[in-house]
Amino acid sequence: MLFRSITEWNYCYPNPHNFEGPFLAAAYSALQNYNGLWQFTFSHAAKTEEPKTLGAFDYHSNPVMKLAARAGALFFLRGDVKPSGISVAVTEKGRQLFRARLPLAVRTGQFNPEAAAAANTLAATEEEPPPANAPAILRAKNEQQLVESLEKAGIMPKGCINFESGAVASSTGELFLNPKEQLFRVRTPRSEALILKGKASGKSDVLAVANGNADAAFFAGSLDGKPLKQSGRLQILHLTDLKSEGAVFRDPSMSVQEEAGTNRFLLRRNTATVELNHPGTCTIYACAPNGKRLFEVPFERNGDILKFTADNGSTQGCVILYELVNQQTENKK
Repeated sequence: MLFRSITEWNYCYPNPHNFEGPFLAAAYSALQNYNGLWQFTFSHAAKTEEPKTLGAFDYHSNPVMKLAARAGALFFLRGDVKPSGISVAVTEKGRQLFRARLPLAVRTGQFNPEAAAAANTLAATEEEPPPANAPAILRAKNEQQLVESLEKAGIMPKGCINFESGAVASSTGELFLNPKEQLFRVRTPRSEALILKGKASGKSDVLAVANGNADAAFFAGSLDGKPLKQSGRLQILHLTDLKSEGAVFRDPSMSVQEEAGTNRFLLRRNTATVELNHPGTCTIYACAPNGKRLFEVPFERNGDILKFTADNGSTQGCVILYELVNQQTENKK
């Protein structure tokens, strides 16, 4: 039995995009059907309830990363993101050539007899001799040629990988990544996400966002296990960069930190328009990071589409978490 896991991963502080990590790692690990995923690390210290300065690895005191990790848990642990039904075993030499985009579309793994037995095919470079007990082999000199061969053989759907733009869609249709546009989208029946650069827009089936000036991640997830449109409770996230107040960096890229700052935090200000395709009589609450309801959020409705402004720096507080409640569902409890 194969067991595949990542025992230590993280998008480390002070990376201004570290909040993207749990979305990407969880979604693509689920696509690859990994068995385990360990984020390093929740905390190196005791008394995690006490506020602490943000550090490179620990995220127990980082409310943005903790909420991002909860979104990732729905993708990976709850199984919202499906594993790809296509599996390609790759030789050791081929792994160096075929790893840039192929693992974002289908399941891949280095050749061994057990993996090869479960794979749709074996991918190898042009000059390699066939491994012992190898299944049918597709040979290629580069990743683009391999993908074209997989499509021609009917193993992989056409159009998953666009080598001109660099965009990749998973074979399941649930994940889409366009690095040039800095766009990542997750679209599953129970959860959706959009990672957008500043002033960009994105749309999925239920969730649509017109982003403000800051790079940000947006998420809508069913909390009762029902499909998003039928769910009685949704968790909605609006996440941006977080820094320790008083932290000093070497230059504007903020890649080298010279002073850690205090245990008070500064959240990158952003205002975005969020739309949800969700019928019924609903209430939206702005919540503290621990889930406590703070106040109701006004919204407009046009048919099944409701629209509200997600402002993480309003006069009522820094809001990064919202809860949508379908009153008809809640009244039935």
